[in-house]
Amino acid sequence: ERGNRNISVSETLTANRTFGSDVQLFFATGATWTVASGVTITANVAAIHAHPRQQIFSLQGTGIVILGQSLIKTLHPGWWGAVYDNSTDDATAINAAIASVGNTSGTIRAGKEVYIAGPAAIGATVLVERKSTIITGGGYPQNSSPRGSWLRWIGAANTAMVEFRNIHGGAGIKNIRIMGGANAADAIVVTQDVVGFSAQRVHIQEVHIGNLAGDTTPVNLLRRGITFTGSSSGNHDAHYIENVKIDGPTAECVRIDSTQNVNITIQNSI
Repeated sequence: ERGNRNISVSETLTANRTFGSDVQLFFATGATWTVASGVTITANVAAIHAHPRQQIFSLQGTGIVILGQSLIKTLHPGWWGAVYDNSTDDATAINAAIASVGNTSGTIRAGKEVYIAGPAAIGATVLVERKSTIITGGGYPQNSSPRGSWLRWIGAANTAMVEFRNIHGGAGIKNIRIMGGANAADAIVVTQDVVGFSAQRVHIQEVHIGNLAGDTTPVNLLRRGITFTGSSSGNHDAHYIENVKIDGPTAECVRIDSTQNVNITIQNSI
């Protein structure tokens, strides 16, 4: 489909649709696309015009919106319903924004940033399996103020907050605070077959004792920041960590818990 589209009222999309690169989508305030289960909306568009915190997509079941071939660089979880009130679970919206990057084996136009626009509570792991995908925020204040960008764990015990898996090229996290609370285990896990992960300007707080599924040795009185794990069947290569800080007297900023060869450059991180 071609030509600019003005979405002035909410619609339910019940069939697959594809929008070309000459299309711009203009969403009026309050207007949403509800994508029925099993339907794929492929929006290879030049731009989407909607406020970053305005929900414009509502997904039913396996319905999905794909933006990987679009010219849009910044993907806003608010478009999928993230509210950033530090208590409502925003994990589903954040994961939907990540999933919109599309097939990991396909070409992605303009590396995508999933922008966390405020204090987001998450009750499930934020999973990145898309190359050229960066989770990013607008920074954070040096106190407990609700201003700034962060991910705060409200989910089950002994669960990783953010996981990067099976990615070759350009995935990472930057400009954000990660707060574990009483239940989270590792703040960030890089697992399986990953090449080119980066973490820059990340502040990790309140990540407590925990063991991920598959761990064979308990880690007592130890906080984990970024853990590299996996079997010898995959790769860990060309990773870059800069200005990553983790709070706590018994904390590990970076832990290598892997039988793989791991190649990591670390600068200014504690």
